[in-house]
Amino acid sequence: MPSSHLSHLSNSRDRRRGNAIVGVMVLLLLVTLGLGGNYIRNYQTDQQQEEQAGPYAKYGLGDLELLAEGYKMEIAKLESRHGGGRVQTRNRHHFGDQVREFERVQKAAGKARDKAVEIAQTRGDLKEIEEEIAKRQPSETDFDVHIERLFRF
Repeated sequence: MPSSHLSHLSNSRDRRRGNAIVGVMVLLLLVTLGLGGNYIRNYQTDQQQEEQAGPYAKYGLGDLELLAEGYKMEIAKLESRHGGGRVQTRNRHHFGDQVREFERVQKAAGKARDKAVEIAQTRGDLKEIEEEIAKRQPSETDFDVHIERLFRF
């Protein structure tokens, strides 16, 4: 084979190899830009979520744990005083006594409902505190957070 033909083949291979390298570099650049943009978007989303934090976000973890214990004790106290169940009625023979008995039962049932609402609200507050405590548990390393931001869509 003539040397000019070999040099032409060599140049052709070099050109194809160069084109392949350029193609890979362009692909890497596009992937890097895409992942970088995705990371920035997810970082901004995370920052917005932190700004919209709940009412207990400013408390320290130790304070939240003490607060949760206090709420648990309060719930136990409310439940022990509440008693639950239906209000017992007494049979009355006279119409006036029946009206008074009806009013007594209605008043007692209203108090029972109010206590049940108070217990439910206290349980809801406790749940929010426990969720805030769970969010703060060190479940991920900084590296894991960055990787998750990079690939979250």
